[in-house]
Amino acid sequence: MSEPDYKQILNQAKDLRKKNTNEARNEIIVMLQSAMTIFPDILAIGDELVLAYKGNSMLIEAIRVLKELDKNHRYVGEETLCRWGSVLRLRAMEQLEAGVTGAAIQELMESENYFCRCYEQHQTHYPRINQLTTRLTRASLLAAQEPAIAEILLKSVQTDAEEMLAHPTMWSAANMHEHDTVWAPASQGEANLLLQRYSQAEKAYGRALKATAPNDFSSRASMAKQVREVLLPAFGRLGITVTGALAEPDIFFAPIALPAPAST
Repeated sequence: MSEPDYKQILNQAKDLRKKNTNEARNEIIVMLQSAMTIFPDILAIGDELVLAYKGNSMLIEAIRVLKELDKNHRYVGEETLCRWGSVLRLRAMEQLEAGVTGAAIQELMESENYFCRCYEQHQTHYPRINQLTTRLTRASLLAAQEPAIAEILLKSVQTDAEEMLAHPTMWSAANMHEHDTVWAPASQGEANLLLQRYSQAEKAYGRALKATAPNDFSSRASMAKQVREVLLPAFGRLGITVTGALAEPDIFFAPIALPAPAST
């Protein structure tokens, strides 16, 4: 029997990812660690491995792989740059929990730079919305000691979120990726949330949820986690109270209850 090619391996990893469990991610990690030795030139394998490490909070391992990808590839694309940004933001949150606020702010600046670099290259919604949310988080950490700087950052987030929503080509079908039926409206929801337009944010997130497959628990969990663990705490530190359904993201983004099978 012939060995599977890298596309088969990636498809298996993506199918496992939908389970959104540590056990599934551990299986992905073992599979892709082996695949990287067989297909060292396939950037997508490393990107998927970073995602699995990130999901299991193995940030040191994720950064090691990212450095390896940077070293071995002359050009890294949107996925890799966004992985850098998201992993560094998670590490900033770990430092914040440990009480090392100054280091967290520095990590957030570096995270934002990766998202900015990605947005400048690709002009797509995913790096842009993450750039702005990361800046909001940094503003929230500066609010107590540097309120004037925090206010400037907050206003820049709102200005850029307005520009993002009005971008002439960002939302066109020609610029959409495979899963953007879900993630484009989710980004619009997040941009409206940054602007404190709660009703519009709920409507946009609602479109994202409507486009999500009933068994796609990972996308719903990801949206809920972003609001619960990043946006709501940042707004709280800034003294902003989020109202409406998004104030309870675990309820808003909860999976749809499937009907019980008919009895025979």
